[in-house]
Amino acid sequence: MTQQFFNSLEENEARITGVLMNPAKSFEHRENLVTLKVSAKSYTKTFRDSARSARREHVMVELHDDAARKARGFSAGDILHVKGQLSIRDWTDGQGKQHIRMVLVVQYPRDVNKIGEAIAQSAQSAPESEKVD
Repeated sequence: MTQQFFNSLEENEARITGVLMNPAKSFEHRENLVTLKVSAKSYTKTFRDSARSARREHVMVELHDDAARKARGFSAGDILHVKGQLSIRDWTDGQGKQHIRMVLVVQYPRDVNKIGEAIAQSAQSAPESEKVD
């Protein structure tokens, strides 16, 4: 796997706020590395539609050392605010297929924070016993 860091931190620093889609993924061969998949909304314009529209997407977040240890305590559904540096990762999987992905790299624990929990759909509706006619 190769990695490429951009030249200037100011040029490629990114911040996202989104919901953690799954628990932290650890790697046996690198204990100090964890990846997270964070769902986020982006507002985009397209050639066909010049109005801004919301688009749901996800961002891969790669955490190192102390930030990785902190991220292991998060669970799916947590709302996170993450600040890091954009980087490009490319690798070839076991089937020979090449992958290229942009990731957000976080080095310090202060740059990844839980700011809340997403409300589950079932929790939004009141139970039958609490409903009033």
